[in-house]
Amino acid sequence: QALSNVPPLRNYFLEEENYRRIQRPPGDIMFLLVQRFGELMRKLWNPRNFKAHVSPHEMLQAVVLCSKKNFQITKQGDGVEFLSWFLNALHAALGGTKRKKKSEWGEVLGGPLGAAVPLLSPCCPLQPLSP
Repeated sequence: QALSNVPPLRNYFLEEENYRRIQRPPGDIMFLLVQRFGELMRKLWNPRNFKAHVSPHEMLQAVVLCSKKNFQITKQGDGVEFLSWFLNALHAALGGTKRKKKSEWGEVLGGPLGAAVPLLSPCCPLQPLSP
């Protein structure tokens, strides 16, 4: 739910048309992560949904499948490791590369991922940490 409050990320996934036509190789399961995350964003931000009834179950199943069970519902894991994997997996599934070539995804986040998503203070929601 925290990622749903990062406006460039949220806005990109609220419009399925932004990523619907991205071509993926046959049998590529990683795009499932993109689809499930987009569905979750649209459910969370739908004004007609009762938020207590929005279930992330499909998203969690996609994480388990796409991470090859490195991240599971039944095991506690490292949050930083998960977030790093998740954002990189979304980036790759949306056609991003490790090279400095610009991708649509990079443009959505306004440049390098590190510059676009500020560190947040755990005590004060949505307040960037001081450097």
